[in-house]
Amino acid sequence: FIRPVAEAVARGDFERGIVLGGSGNGEAIVANRVPGVRCTLCWNVESARAARAHNDSNVLSLGERFVAEDEVTEGSSGANLMNGTLGDDQLVFPGGKLSRCRGQFEWEAGEKTFLSVSAEHQKIRNLFSTLDGVLNARADVTNLDRLRSRILPLPPKPDALEDTPVFSLGKLSRASVALEHIVTPTLAARFNYSFTDSTTEYAVFRGNMIPYLPRHQTSIGGTWTYAARSYVSAQAVHRSLRFSDEGNQTKLEPGWDMQVRGYLEFDRKHWSLEAYALNLLKKNASDVFGVIVNYRF
Repeated sequence: FIRPVAEAVARGDFERGIVLGGSGNGEAIVANRVPGVRCTLCWNVESARAARAHNDSNVLSLGERFVAEDEVTEGSSGANLMNGTLGDDQLVFPGGKLSRCRGQFEWEAGEKTFLSVSAEHQKIRNLFSTLDGVLNARADVTNLDRLRSRILPLPPKPDALEDTPVFSLGKLSRASVALEHIVTPTLAARFNYSFTDSTTEYAVFRGNMIPYLPRHQTSIGGTWTYAARSYVSAQAVHRSLRFSDEGNQTKLEPGWDMQVRGYLEFDRKHWSLEAYALNLLKKNASDVFGVIVNYRF
């Protein structure tokens, strides 16, 4: 069962995967033989967090003989170690602490419609000092994207932030609703709305909003698949007033943002072409266009 999991992740059928065994070593070796898979052997929550944050691991290998029951309980499940639930990397930096309580309701309204409603509360404490400010805020990912195998990219996340929120202490309460619907066999549409009440708690900035977190965020998007392993995806996001700094001195006015991505993989999967257009409706940023051509051998 190890290779099918690894191949499914490499194809882009799933964003991440988990393989299980006695020690986890052999499972990791087999999974890593599949191009595009970065399988890491982890034995506790901390090692899984490090694998995601520093190695961009997309497959988790767990050894039954070496993972304590309380470690699995702390993470709720092995999947949570991989999907970012334990360490929301949009808000928590390496070494920081996150307390999170979340409830979610999901409903499949027939074969073509999926509805999700969630509510959560988070408390975040990042490492900081009075001299240097927030620590570990910037990861060195300069060449990370170049090293990744170009597999079928996923559509943009509806809750993605514009930039990394750098702050020391904070808390937030959030309610979200998401709706996805298959319009035709080749076209899918999605809607997402989030209400977020966030505050920073460091003495000087107490009561301010957490950077880049708008109170209201609405996204509308769609994906059109016109051939096997080829698609065009578009998403428009409206964000209410937010700030780019912990002191709330730099305002980001309410407005729309839009991006379009297209992906095409040719026969035998040797060649792939990815094109993107970003910041299409953003008034305070220049439009960005790009093309990525990849050859596998």
